Amino acid sequence: MPVFAYRVARPDGSTLDGQIEGEEEHLVRAKLEGQGFLIFRLQRRGAATTGLGLGWHAFGKLPLQEFLVFNQELLALVKAGLPVLRVWDLLIERANHSGFQQALRTVRQDIRGGASASEALAKHPIHFSELYIATIKAGEQSGNLAEVLQRFIAYLKLMIGLRQKVSKALAYPGFLVLVGIAVIGFLLTLRRADVRVGLCGDVEILTGCHATVA
Repeated sequence: MPVFAYRVARPDGSTLDGQIEGEEEHLVRAKLEGQGFLIFRLQRRGAATTGLGLGWHAFGKLPLQEFLVFNQELLALVKAGLPVLRVWDLLIERANHSGFQQALRTVRQDIRGGASASEALAKHPIHFSELYIATIKAGEQSGNLAEVLQRFIAYLKLMIGLRQKVSKALAYPGFLVLVGIAVIGFLLTLRRADVRVGLCGDVEILTGCHATVA
């Protein structure tokens, strides 16, 4: 039976990492949610998480896949209705990238000082693009940050999927190029061997002796 790795939040705001068996992702998700957990991440073990698209840094120094996870966690915490500073405490705790974690600490301090999230994030353009800041600002102004985050997460998933397809599309032509180079090299080797044999044959006919071509 497939095994899924998960990261969830308990009702008290603490986080939990673990593994669970299940036939399908949606069934595992329903089971975890039925236990009162907020799902940050759920992924089948052995599923590919790397590729050309995942290595591209579309949001500063943070890989796109990690930025997706960050926003999934943020969405889950927003839906849980936790105090805003507690939300950022948990995000800081779960951040793996040291530079990104430090940026989140500064964001939390600014929010505590009275700044909005979009204003605080705007001070870190290396990690947060103008598009992302505009997204958060739109959520703040509309009063429906969760819905805006859901749309942005859907956009990130689309981007990751497209880049994975690009990676696969580029891999096959690249393979053909390498094969072509190898074939040309092999043919050139054979051609040089034919030339050597031909020259040595001509010398033997004319001189009656063996010749070696460098």
